[in-house]
Amino acid sequence: GSFRSHQVPAERARTDPGHRAIVESWLRSYRPEELFDADGRPAADIRAFVPRGSKRMGMNARANGGARRRPLD
Repeated sequence: GSFRSHQVPAERARTDPGHRAIVESWLRSYRPEELFDADGRPAADIRAFVPRGSKRMGMNARANGGARRRPLD
């Protein structure tokens, strides 16, 4: 990948209403109203997929560097 793949698709979105409309259309294509509730929190059906307890990524010793400290030679 390229750093450009993570950039906003319109350079002048802050100052150009046309570019701002492009960005708004792009962001709305993700259908945020289906992903978040009225308070901006992840929707219940999305939260249902989030692992709990020991299944969380941070609970895996290999993902939690603080739990498996080793000297950095």
